[in-house]
Amino acid sequence: MASLERFTELMRVVAADDALRARLEKAGDAGRAGVLASIGFTDITDGDASKYSVHFQPRKAGELNAAELATVAGGAGNTITTTTTTTTVTASASAAAAT
Repeated sequence: MASLERFTELMRVVAADDALRARLEKAGDAGRAGVLASIGFTDITDGDASKYSVHFQPRKAGELNAAELATVAGGAGNTITTTTTTTTVTASASAAAAT
């Protein structure tokens, strides 16, 4: 499984490349791994997409997902946590910002 940072790197690459997005869409589920391998992301799995895609979904301001809520409520175990502000950007906005 890839890390969130690695998955985020993939999302940035995809957001900045219209042709790559078209290739991924055309490849569908069966060909997605091959397209990702061709650009050096052989470590990204469907499981990673399921696990990390929540970080790239639009949310209302102030709304927490289950993992964030557990961390705030102390349910994340014996870990030191920090608060981060995340800005969700759509793929087209990311692509525009990258140019």
